[in-house]
Amino acid sequence: MTLAYKADNPGHNSNNWTHITYNDYFENVEKAALALLHLGVEARSSVAILAANCPEWFYIELAALRINAVVAGIYTTNSAEAVYHVLETSDASVVVVDNSQQMEKIRAIRSRLPKLKAIVQLSAPYDFEETDEKSGYYSWANLMQLDFGKGLRNELLFREEDVAANMCSLLIFTSGTVGLPKGVMVSHDAVLYVVQALNKSLTQLKPGMESCITYLPLSHIASQFFDIFLGMLNGANIYFADRNAMKGTLCETIKKVRPTWFFGVPRIFEKLIERQAKTEEEQKTLYNNARELVLKQYMDQMAGNISATLAPGWALDIVKEIKMGLGLDCLKYCFTGGASVSEELKLHFLSLDLPLVEAFGMSETCGGVTADFKRPNLQTSGQALAGVEFKIDSPDIYGEGEILIRGRCNFMGYLKEPHKTREAFTEDGFIKSGDIGQLDAGGNVYINGRIKEIIITSGGENIPPIYIEDQIKKLLPCVGNAMVVGDNRKYLTVLLTFKVRNENSIKK
Repeated sequence: MTLAYKADNPGHNSNNWTHITYNDYFENVEKAALALLHLGVEARSSVAILAANCPEWFYIELAALRINAVVAGIYTTNSAEAVYHVLETSDASVVVVDNSQQMEKIRAIRSRLPKLKAIVQLSAPYDFEETDEKSGYYSWANLMQLDFGKGLRNELLFREEDVAANMCSLLIFTSGTVGLPKGVMVSHDAVLYVVQALNKSLTQLKPGMESCITYLPLSHIASQFFDIFLGMLNGANIYFADRNAMKGTLCETIKKVRPTWFFGVPRIFEKLIERQAKTEEEQKTLYNNARELVLKQYMDQMAGNISATLAPGWALDIVKEIKMGLGLDCLKYCFTGGASVSEELKLHFLSLDLPLVEAFGMSETCGGVTADFKRPNLQTSGQALAGVEFKIDSPDIYGEGEILIRGRCNFMGYLKEPHKTREAFTEDGFIKSGDIGQLDAGGNVYINGRIKEIIITSGGENIPPIYIEDQIKKLLPCVGNAMVVGDNRKYLTVLLTFKVRNENSIKK
């Protein structure tokens, strides 16, 4: 049971991982907690992290939670002004950056942040004296070598005792389409509830025997949920992908790690299909025949004919060979979400004997609160986790309306924005998801589009564009993206982008 990472060093052997045991993991979290106390982080103040995925991200987040502070993640792609918005809104007393490039952003805005006490940089080179505490700049390495006295250790115990379930633990800044990102306040209770509720459904997981890859930004609720909290709950081996994961190296990392659970947005799975197509060229007919037989088995199951078709052993062997070539042969659960998941994508992974588990949710619900592990489905996002309620607001004759959500998963509100918080909830405590959908008699959730995306033609017809866009991509495989427009018009228009074969990316 370890955290595993590779050194950011061109001369480092790419096949070697540095492993950190869970005992060392715990000790590093405790050191980080003492360091934050040393830096003057007060109870209920915030600690911001502006860094790519790395073990220190995990240490600092859990350390901040132990000392009764709040964690605010910041995307590394944010501009200096966007970083300022997070630090100023969250009243951050400490910010941790991973390198000198991110440090430059902090230097550009520090004079406007009177509450910021310290800036910690994780890796060299440094443009400050590592031991000059008067400047407020610290290197992580030197900070971890300090000898923390008994007083700080006693303070740590007092802080831990003061943590309450209804207190804010995480600040997730939404990437809102209008205005500045809002700080979603997530309680300790919401985190514990959602991770435990989902974990109870993951009956195939065995503590100490699992592995996953952390690569999506940890400032997003889904990454924190699957990588930090679900990983810790299962004592999983967590592998840190390198900084170029989203530029092509992720496929190779998956092949080496062979994770037992994996979360990715739909585009990641499309990239895996592209890689698969490259490896199948020489035996395309054989592979297609095998996948069709496996898919037929699932289609019969979804139709209720559980024993109507059983894929022959040779087909399953071929499909396993395909999965081994991609590094997916050990997967027990394959999660997706964060964007519309097309029927075509679900069908493709069913043919690989890998049902995609679509997790529907939002930052305001502490991530995904639906899943269906009983059998795969193509049209729905599954059913609510135990204890989560769904209902449809003002349904039309087809039962369609805005999806409302209520449960312990619900967020506490938007930081410093009481008016927007009130707007986010109904009078009876349901969150307004902003999604249009339906519920069937079995409680399955159907997502038909975003309210903001609904096109209203000049004739007054309401048209969700997602279904049309997905059908275009299904019928025209050469189309990479499709966007339907037509507000206040007599007709609809579609803008298309086409797929371009990138040999270098596929080879990686």
